[in-house]
Amino acid sequence: MGHEKTYFAWVTVNFNPDGTIEGPKAGSWGLRADGMTIDIIVDGVEYSGRLLRSFAAGHGRWVMSFTALSEEGIALWGAGVAVLY
Repeated sequence: MGHEKTYFAWVTVNFNPDGTIEGPKAGSWGLRADGMTIDIIVDGVEYSGRLLRSFAAGHGRWVMSFTALSEEGIALWGAGVAVLY
C-alpha cells in the first residue's frame, strides 16, 4: 500500500432518502439488494463499501456508519449523527 498521498478532510454532508448527497461535497448514494453494501459517487468518483452500526462513545449512542473504497484505493468513512436506538 502506498502512502505517498495522504489526505484527510472532515466535511459534513447529508445522505438524503432520495439517494442524493448534499453539502460541501455533492453526489449520490444507494444500497444494494443485500441492504449492507453501499455505492457512493462523490465528485465523479465511485466508491463501494459496507454499512455498519458503530458506537459513538462521545455521544453514548449507536449510529449508522460506512466505510468505502474507490478502485484507486481512496477511502471514505462516515458516521451518522441520528440516534438508531
